Amino acid sequence: MNTLDVRRLPSIETILDMRMRYLDQATAPLDGMWLYGFVPMSKHYGFYDRDSLCGYFCVNEQGRLLQFYVDDRQCMDPLSHFESVVTGDVIEEHVTGAFVSTAEPAYLSLCLDTFASFDVNALMYELDVSKSREKIESAIVLKEAVAGQLSQVVDFAASAIGAPKDWLGGYYENLISRDELYVVRRDGEIIATGESRLSDAYESGYADVGVIVAKHERGQGIATQVLRRLVEINESRDRQSICSTENGNRAAQNAIERAGFVSRHRIVEFSSPRSAPVSSPVSERL
Repeated sequence: MNTLDVRRLPSIETILDMRMRYLDQATAPLDGMWLYGFVPMSKHYGFYDRDSLCGYFCVNEQGRLLQFYVDDRQCMDPLSHFESVVTGDVIEEHVTGAFVSTAEPAYLSLCLDTFASFDVNALMYELDVSKSREKIESAIVLKEAVAGQLSQVVDFAASAIGAPKDWLGGYYENLISRDELYVVRRDGEIIATGESRLSDAYESGYADVGVIVAKHERGQGIATQVLRRLVEINESRDRQSICSTENGNRAAQNAIERAGFVSRHRIVEFSSPRSAPVSSPVSERL
């Protein structure tokens, strides 16, 4: 293994070209919440061969790896470097696991080689273009949220899903400024929100859609109607809609599938790093 230095990156801007090469390896569009939300908030480190940057990885506050990439033109043994990050002391954080989608094959393979256990965290969805979408009559009207409604949508979402208001405030403020948040009202009351997060730098042909429905309005098909309306909006912008939901949220999965989506990929959470590489039973017989 060629020895590489690991250094904290001063800015994510340092690796923009390298991130593009990383995403070019993906076999499907990646989830926008992870790509544009969780990953930028994590700590980024670079692999250096002398002063030449030849790879990077990022770790969140819980010690979970979120991305890992080395340029195979400069590094011939990515597994050894991956193991040094996970089981060694090359960074101050204690790496306890990793999140990776099945659309990231190189990173996924390294996780399979290095961690002892995993669970499916979320399902990733894309529109099933092979099936025609059944027309449904809907009285749902989506209206773009405006800045003056920020506190209302924050209170609504906090009540509906229990997310922290501080986080919701910043998240929704950004969506509203980009015309990506919609509200559905009945008798003046917000009963649902829909969002369509447009991918910019990396996956410009896609938009991540999401929906929240008030607890007392669930089970009436509102989520499916909002999702279908968001799909129509995105199609008018030449954007393909994608989304995701937690593995255990069967109600959300049903709503998403009724809206014409199909899940072909997963987000996987790995844990329990192995202390040493596991020998292949095949190689032992050779």
